[in-house]
Amino acid sequence: MQNNSSIKISEHAGAGMTAPEQKTGTKYLLWHSFFNGLGFNFIGDTTVVLLALYYGASNTTLGYLSSALNVSGLVLLFVPLLFAGMNLMTVYFWSWIMRGLICCFYGLVIFLRPDSAIGLICIVYMLFCIFRTIGVAMLQPVQRILSTEESAGIIVADMAIRASWSSIIARIISALILGIKFLSGLPGLLILQALGIIANTAAAWQIKKIPLTVKIEPRNESSGIIAMLRASMADRERAIALLLNWGALCLGILAGFTIPFLRKSAHFSISMIFSFTIVGTLAGIAANAAVRPFVDKIGSKLILTAGHFLIAACSLAWCFVSPFTNWTWLMGLGLVTSFCMALVGLLVGRIFINSFPDNERLAYSSMASFVSALIALIMGIIGGKLADGGALLCRHFPTAPLHEYSITFVGLCVVAIINGILCFGIQESRTLTFKELAGILRKSYLERGE
Repeated sequence: MQNNSSIKISEHAGAGMTAPEQKTGTKYLLWHSFFNGLGFNFIGDTTVVLLALYYGASNTTLGYLSSALNVSGLVLLFVPLLFAGMNLMTVYFWSWIMRGLICCFYGLVIFLRPDSAIGLICIVYMLFCIFRTIGVAMLQPVQRILSTEESAGIIVADMAIRASWSSIIARIISALILGIKFLSGLPGLLILQALGIIANTAAAWQIKKIPLTVKIEPRNESSGIIAMLRASMADRERAIALLLNWGALCLGILAGFTIPFLRKSAHFSISMIFSFTIVGTLAGIAANAAVRPFVDKIGSKLILTAGHFLIAACSLAWCFVSPFTNWTWLMGLGLVTSFCMALVGLLVGRIFINSFPDNERLAYSSMASFVSALIALIMGIIGGKLADGGALLCRHFPTAPLHEYSITFVGLCVVAIINGILCFGIQESRTLTFKELAGILRKSYLERGE
């Protein structure tokens, strides 16, 4: 691998920004997050997975779709040579525009046979993910420039809350559209894609309003992806941040199999699937709101450790739950799981953003995304194969309290436990004990009661 396959931004990026400019930039970044939440939930993974299931996609295909967002990170090997010397915000804007326009090709599925339609869905979704990956590689350095170490957690939380509320709006609209009888299948899914393209374009226009000029520079010979990876893994604090980030990625991919489980095994309707995702999004908002007031004051170690072990417990529940369980119980389990996943995602995001080096932010982001792509590819394949293995096990042992996705959820449990153990290695200047955290929560409760 060539070392010049990575890129960096100017060492003085953001140095000349005034406080009002940072405030303005943050405002438009948050609006970008809101419109992106709308767009992604219309054209993103849930809608695409349901579209693929409509045409009878296999578990391996579903595993590919679950991991495609991160597998597309492989493109970062070639992107730097194309964009060196360009304005980072220009690349950011056009990558977001293109990721929406490419979704127009989903409309061609109505003219194709099922196998060809699934192939087209996979190709279009991967192109969508490639443009998204380019954009996200630009987003993370922008977040770091616009924030300080003290405010990084608040900005990440605010972006997550904006995206979550817009996600609820998008999913309510999706459920209403797909709840109409003659729109409940393919027509409704294609309408959602059209709405997503419009919202995605609105998100892109917010990027243009951020008052930031940052040039992408060619990386020097000593700072390629492999060199950056080695240097980062040699730094204990940064290595833990990266491992937690990649572990959270694995959790997201495996947890994504709850949608196929609900659709194929529990026989949820498409509108019910979106109702389930609304419940999950509300849980995410609750998690962000719960931790936001003191995330930058008490540290992440304690809550993050507990969150991972709670995910492990939820995973076992998903493993042994019957597909014929009342839908309210499945919604409740989804609520708890989504709460814990959002909590972990927020705190891991905070740790990851704060781990960025000062002078090679984009290079670090590119390296992390590239490794994420390799991990996602492997985890997507493993997730699909575990689901195939679960289906085979159910056929051989029909009376066992298992379902097609039980083994996949066991894998989710194992990853959560490993991540939880890894959290013990987090080093923070301020980390609370369980007793101290309980005292803070008790004090907050009493103050609200006054």
